[in-house]
Amino acid sequence: MVSSQVIVLSTMFLATIVYILVNLRTRGGGRRRLPFPPGPKPWPIIGNLPHLGPVPHHSLAEMTMKYGPLMHLRLGYVHVVVAASANVAAKFLKIHDANFSSRPPNSGAKYIAYNYQDLVFAPYGPKWRMLRKICSVHLFSAKALDDFRHVRQQEVAVLTRALMKSGSTPFNLGQLLTVCATNALSRALLGQRVFSDGSGDKNSDEFKEMVVEMMVLAGTFNIGDFLPALEWLDLQGVASKMKALHKRFDGFLSKCIEDHNVMIKKNGEMGHGTGTSKHMDLLSALIELKENADGEGGKLTDTHIKALLLNLFTAGTDTSSSTVEWAIAELIRHPKILAKALEELDAVVGKDRLKMRKLEEIVELPLTLSPTSIEFQFDPKISNWWFFDCHGWFYNVALIVSSLLFLVYLALQAKNSFTKLFHGRSYIMIAYYGLLWLVSLLNLAWCAFQTWECTPGKEFSWNLLSLFTTSGMLFLEISLLAFLLQGNYSSGLEALTRTFIISGIILSVDILLKAICVFGFGVPLFIDLDGSTNWVKWGLWVVHKLLFSAVYGFILLMHHTKWRERLPARPAFYNYIFVMLFLNVVAFFACVLIASGAGFGFWLYNFTTICYHALYLPLIYVTFLADFFQEDDLHLENVYYSEMKDAGFFDADWD
Repeated sequence: MVSSQVIVLSTMFLATIVYILVNLRTRGGGRRRLPFPPGPKPWPIIGNLPHLGPVPHHSLAEMTMKYGPLMHLRLGYVHVVVAASANVAAKFLKIHDANFSSRPPNSGAKYIAYNYQDLVFAPYGPKWRMLRKICSVHLFSAKALDDFRHVRQQEVAVLTRALMKSGSTPFNLGQLLTVCATNALSRALLGQRVFSDGSGDKNSDEFKEMVVEMMVLAGTFNIGDFLPALEWLDLQGVASKMKALHKRFDGFLSKCIEDHNVMIKKNGEMGHGTGTSKHMDLLSALIELKENADGEGGKLTDTHIKALLLNLFTAGTDTSSSTVEWAIAELIRHPKILAKALEELDAVVGKDRLKMRKLEEIVELPLTLSPTSIEFQFDPKISNWWFFDCHGWFYNVALIVSSLLFLVYLALQAKNSFTKLFHGRSYIMIAYYGLLWLVSLLNLAWCAFQTWECTPGKEFSWNLLSLFTTSGMLFLEISLLAFLLQGNYSSGLEALTRTFIISGIILSVDILLKAICVFGFGVPLFIDLDGSTNWVKWGLWVVHKLLFSAVYGFILLMHHTKWRERLPARPAFYNYIFVMLFLNVVAFFACVLIASGAGFGFWLYNFTTICYHALYLPLIYVTFLADFFQEDDLHLENVYYSEMKDAGFFDADWD
């Protein structure tokens, strides 16, 4: 354990030294370097990675609003230029496309795609042009599509027979679709089916699992891609997973090539040519081209062939089957659309030219809604999400269960509490107990209606509920602070009146500012789901948390000075101040991180939100009210005596 820590620290130290030397070298070089486009200032070593946040495309969109449609980022040691408008993108994709056609190196291309030997990640050059030309002629051209039309029709017929054979018994549609798409593609690529009988089996599940795992690993953030000095450590274990997956795919593709060579040899001996049909499959064409130069001095190898087959199998199997599966799922969810599509099919099938508008809409639907075509997560304002998909299962359960249990506890203790209040005739306790009930009900409503934050058209209701709830909890917090700062020199109605006046003035200013921001200027003060880094919103929360941190810190400092006698002597008050100081300091740093664009700040802020709404009201009850509601007055006196003893009250030298 110690040795690994020493290795990591040494590597970070060396990376820092290299970073400094490289900067000195580039700044001191004699050749003049043109400036980068504008962009946020990068952090040392890690660059602008924290600015991407939990939803990178949202963060990039917000940054381009500030820095313009052409923006520069440094992700670790990798320089990135963002083109955020159609005109700027055209400069890269049309005018200067040859200069920007190569993909940047990454671990996926290195460990999975045969070290950049495939069509997707190979650098632009003779080899890439040769692979592209082969695919265009033998697979993507109109003639090739027409030649393999009968293959697609036969595989769809096999799928249809499998569905009819299942009858009313349940079946795995995704498995059958994977088999259909894979067999149709493999017959075009290899001249034979990968799954011979065309029905689902464990091999089809294994193949789809390999394809899905490849897509997941390709989209996984790997720190080694951006900090090359840490690549050899493989801190996340991504490289080892990629190597294991590459080994499985390489075995599958090597077997395909070996079987194909045997089949070609057998057919050649029988005088049937190189293929099993009148149309040459892609692998046969690739094998024939192995010994032929590409016209620019390059030749195909088995590695190039396997890399190209890997690209085509990955891109053409899971995406196709998933698209069809999502389309069928949407039809099941919308029976009216299904009925219209069936009506169109009955009316149009049999004519030479098909013009089925409804069917075209169905084909486009999964491309719009399904994960097949969506690179990032859904925008929550597109649809009404299910409740637990709104913020997450743990977030909602933690808030609702805790607030509900506390309210149930108050209800169970209500009879004894009211009896004690009317017998004790403490105006302060009566006022705070009533406020606690009111705020607890508001807090339960706020926790239960979290889905309003995610539902279009309910922003006003959510903002109003949030304003009332946070104001009630803030009134309790401010009034307790005001009561504490008055010391032990006031009691009864005098202290209660002074406390409520001070708290009411502060709360009125707070409510007015929040209402102006939310309802006047449209600042999403209470909406955190979209991961927005609105500087006005988070700037206000930074000031808010900073003020409360300063007040709690001041009270905690008083506890360790000669002014300690002005504060209540009970240790419970000290513990309350310490907990609230910690919570506000953490929330302050979370807001600062979010305002600076760091994604970790959102997680930290959600953590403080759960703690505040779930634990603050029980903390107030335990700290200030629980002892008062003890039925036995003698027991209450013993509690005070024990706390005074623990606080060292009787150990003081009064002389």
